[in-house]
Amino acid sequence: MLFIHKITDHETVDFAAAELKKYLRMMMPAVPDVKIDADKEAKGGFRLGLMQDFSLDVSDAADIELDDLVYIDTDEGGGVIAGDNTRSVLLAVYEFLRQNGCRWLFPGADGEYIPKQSIKGVKYRHLASFRFRGPCIEGSINQENLLETVDFLPKAGMNLFEMQFFLPAVFYRRNYGREYKNKDAFFAPEWATDTAVLQWKTECQTELAKRSIQIHDVGHAWTVAPFGIDTSNAWAPIPDERVPADAWQHLALLDGKRALRRGSPLFTQFCMSSAAARKIVVDYVADYAEGHPYVDFLHVYLGDGMNNYCECEECVKDTVSDQYVRLLNELDEELSARGLKTHIVFAAYQETTWAPLKEYIKNQKRFTLMIAPYFRSYTRSLTGKPRDKVIPFERNKITAVSDLDTYMCYFDEWRKSGWEGDAASFEYHFWRHQHFEPSGIELSRRIFEDAEAYKAQGVNGMIACGTQRSYFPHGFGYFVFSRKLFDLSYT
Repeated sequence: MLFIHKITDHETVDFAAAELKKYLRMMMPAVPDVKIDADKEAKGGFRLGLMQDFSLDVSDAADIELDDLVYIDTDEGGGVIAGDNTRSVLLAVYEFLRQNGCRWLFPGADGEYIPKQSIKGVKYRHLASFRFRGPCIEGSINQENLLETVDFLPKAGMNLFEMQFFLPAVFYRRNYGREYKNKDAFFAPEWATDTAVLQWKTECQTELAKRSIQIHDVGHAWTVAPFGIDTSNAWAPIPDERVPADAWQHLALLDGKRALRRGSPLFTQFCMSSAAARKIVVDYVADYAEGHPYVDFLHVYLGDGMNNYCECEECVKDTVSDQYVRLLNELDEELSARGLKTHIVFAAYQETTWAPLKEYIKNQKRFTLMIAPYFRSYTRSLTGKPRDKVIPFERNKITAVSDLDTYMCYFDEWRKSGWEGDAASFEYHFWRHQHFEPSGIELSRRIFEDAEAYKAQGVNGMIACGTQRSYFPHGFGYFVFSRKLFDLSYT
């Protein structure tokens, strides 16, 4: 008989105890039973909870809510399994099991290996090497795959998931609509309705919350949704009739007219020199934050694409990044006025790769800068060679930066502009590059090198934008991604 005592009262600790019981029983089927209770005074058995509840030092974590510190001190009969936050308690359980031979190589039951053996003692204390570790929804997905991914995240040591857009319908519709298959074969196309997608998104977020996984949300769409323009079809064009009459005045002026760029809401910017338009956007973001208090990190990006910003008489007086930072400062003021602590992620992406020349983020504790080297080459990582000079910004005439060394000199300029806060990288290793190199070995090497290079540059993690099914012919790339970000010393 083995005992698991929950020292901390929390849904995630309850789940951690249940997971520990399940895998202990799978490893040692001869053990009569594993009992779970909430006896805080128990001395024997496994004791699960926050390190603080065991009077353990957590001072090496700069922020106990964001930094994952795990602590394990066990023998064959039990011991302490703890973390500095409830997510870290769950991570500690999986790390204890990993050091006892368990492996989770890809999502789903087929991706796990559970040995049949007696447990051994583990002595382990580790602060995760990076603060941000996890994927972003992309590609063609179904709900079963996504729920399996959510379950897989803490098993692999990851701590976040980003659910793009207000409604990530485009990714579900690619799958259920059989967009990439012969429509006469396998299954008939189905339509993923907005109601169904909203339910699926909510289900995923509920499962993330059960595991205390950071919930990241939205991204693109803020440049048009506040003006009543539907973004549920993402990049797909929509007819002008679906744009409210009073919205046109707020859209970016390009080629002498205010219109949807390429007919698409997500490729469309708004007139950021307009105080009235900024107020509408700020209020819309604040309303969303207030109505979604479970969102840990709200991503507020400008429109997708490039060379599509407003050319009105007032907008051309500033760089896009100066206008963006001005908007973010106004958003911070509104969130503060409402007493909201929502954390905002903003992006150095396309035009905003260039740092602001005049403006700076005032309340840096609220924000995380996410660099997004969309056009970088994946044939190599940072080389350490002398970096090229930054090309001066020229509105709607930028050229994409494809060299990561060059891209990082633009990140240096963000630092020089006054940004001293956190930074992470929005990376595209699993977006399509896994298809260019089927063995997965070179891509895994790139991830390994990128992690070490980014750490040296002060970048505090990676968010992997890519399909949730990047595990063929194996899951080694994701294994390297998750393991290297959790423990940089992994070789």
